[in-house]
Amino acid sequence: YVPIEGEATFSALLDSFVEKQDWREIGGIVYKGEDKIIKTPPLPWIRDWDYSPLLDHAKYMQQVVEDNAKLGLKTLLQFETTRGCPYSCTYCDWGGGIHTKIRQRPVDILRKEIDWTGQNKIWKYFITDANFGILKRDIDVAKIIVETKEKYGYPKGVLYQTAKNQTEQIVEIADIFYKGTVSSGHMMSMQSTDETVLENVKRSNLPAERQKKIAEMLHDRGVPVKSQLIIGLPGDTI
Repeated sequence: YVPIEGEATFSALLDSFVEKQDWREIGGIVYKGEDKIIKTPPLPWIRDWDYSPLLDHAKYMQQVVEDNAKLGLKTLLQFETTRGCPYSCTYCDWGGGIHTKIRQRPVDILRKEIDWTGQNKIWKYFITDANFGILKRDIDVAKIIVETKEKYGYPKGVLYQTAKNQTEQIVEIADIFYKGTVSSGHMMSMQSTDETVLENVKRSNLPAERQKKIAEMLHDRGVPVKSQLIIGLPGDTI
């Protein structure tokens, strides 16, 4: 089991299988020993993204997209612009599990990746950031995505998890995506409206009046608003 960052550890595991080396000496894994669970020391965090895994393997990825098309399949890309989560919600492996500072991938690299996806007709993105919109620069990333669709016709849509505490820049991003026809509206995540439940999971929401104001701002811009709750958190009752 690779519990935290996977790239370096998983690559090393594959190498060990090919080279017939002892995988149990690789850092960053958890495995079952004879009578106990064994953890190896973690490998260093990835600090600087001065490269692009997507563009470094562009020919291979392009072949995957083409093979999908021959089978009548559309390609959805998992797309990461930042990594880490500053929150520590107990129900979430991002915060409760690793609780780290946000590390940013360079916007100039993101721009090149997004352009590549447009040229190669990537159907949709799933932006895997824990809190897309938490940074002001995320507005620029949203604009680049919409501009790419205007230029190439792709991507057709974007799925993303917004920053947990709704802010004006979240409203701006929702407006950009909706009017750029890559989203069907904005999702407001409430987790729960019960104060005891929120305390149990170490989660604090914006005050109801603040959330109401943000919903009104979205409605004023013509952006549909949806909401989601997490059912079955500690302290919930029927």
